[in-house]
Amino acid sequence: MKEVQSRLIEGFRSEKKKHNPFISALILIAIVILAYVLMQAGAFIGVLVIAGIKSVIPTYVGMTGNMLLQLVFVFGGMTVVFMLFVKLAQKRKVRTLGFYKENAGKNYIKGFFIGIAMMAISVLICYVTGAMKPTTTSTDVAIGAAAIGPVFLILIGWIIQGGTEEIITRGWLLPVIGARYNVILGVIISSSFFGLLHLGNNNVGVLPMINLILFGVFAAVYALKEGSIWGVMGIHSAWNWAQGNIFGIEVSGNPVVGGTLLKFNHTGSQFISGGGFGIEGGIACTVVLVVGIVLAYKFMNREKIQSIQL
Repeated sequence: MKEVQSRLIEGFRSEKKKHNPFISALILIAIVILAYVLMQAGAFIGVLVIAGIKSVIPTYVGMTGNMLLQLVFVFGGMTVVFMLFVKLAQKRKVRTLGFYKENAGKNYIKGFFIGIAMMAISVLICYVTGAMKPTTTSTDVAIGAAAIGPVFLILIGWIIQGGTEEIITRGWLLPVIGARYNVILGVIISSSFFGLLHLGNNNVGVLPMINLILFGVFAAVYALKEGSIWGVMGIHSAWNWAQGNIFGIEVSGNPVVGGTLLKFNHTGSQFISGGGFGIEGGIACTVVLVVGIVLAYKFMNREKIQSIQL
């Protein structure tokens, strides 16, 4: 049987495989639970920091300010907890989370523009099919020139939020499972875990869950291809930012906050556009993600990924 090998996995390869199926299953469950517990610990720290900030500056910060605080400190807290766990508990270098120096900036920027392009193509599909139409008016959010400041301010939060989710799923969970068991299982579990994290979101359903898992698969393949997580961090952050603050579409069921440069409304088939969940809940997004997975796999960097016999 052949398996994909990547530097992203090799950073955790010293994990020993367990051959007893029952023990292996228990360890796998424990790894997933641990990922969730570490996330909650980081989020709790972030909430405490936000409470401290608001106690010092007890003024009304508005929806944009609150959103920015949540994205920066709740997700930032998660990042800190995972880094500390890798460093102190697993006795590994933080770079094994996928923070390898080679072409870090180039890979991030390339990923950022890929994320915007993928979202733009999804919106274009919706527009061409009549599932979405642009508008210049909205009672809920500022549009166009009046929104430029908040749009770029909220980007700071999306950079941290998107990066954090990639650190957790593709930087930690995927390599830990891939090194102990196999890469395919690592892709499946990390992608499913990513999807399940959104179960409580507004208007979630079967197709949104499928698309979230497909995004996880795409990000996993891309990260394995690159041998780091810089690219997928850029893709994830740009994907959310473009969806909410460039095209004015709900982000995984969450309303647009901070303004938007453009505004697209659902005017046709919600099966195509995703309806209230946002474009991630529609078949247009499914098509883009499936094509993305195929292209990412086809154009794997053979210098960093080789097929090996197991």
